[in-house]
Amino acid sequence: MALSKFLDPKNDIAFRRIFGTEKNKDILIHFLNDILSFTGKNAIQDIEFLSTIQDPDIASKKQSIVDVLCRDSTGVQWIIEMVRPESLRSYCLKGEEFIQKETERILKLIKPDV
Repeated sequence: MALSKFLDPKNDIAFRRIFGTEKNKDILIHFLNDILSFTGKNAIQDIEFLSTIQDPDIASKKQSIVDVLCRDSTGVQWIIEMVRPESLRSYCLKGEEFIQKETERILKLIKPDV
C-alpha cells in the first residue's frame, strides 16, 4: 500500500490537523465564511478553539468527541465535523446528542437546581 504525500481531509485526524489548530485558524475562518456564504459584517472575524472532548454528566455515559469546536468573536459556538455521506445518519444522531448535552449544561448554569 503506497502512502500519499498529502493528507486526506475526509479523514478525521487529517481534518482536525488542518482545521482544528491555532496555527491554521485563518484557514478555518475562511472555510466557514465560504461554506456558510458569510460576507461583510456577517463574516466570522476570529475563532477561539474549545476542547473537543465533552465529558458525560453521568459516569455510565460515554464522552462525546467532535472534530472541531470553536467560538467566534460574537460568542456563537461552531461544531465542525467531517462527515462522509455513508455515515450521515450516525452523524445526525451524534449532533442531536451534542446539542442536547450543551442545552442541559447551559440550563444548569442558569438555574443550578434544574
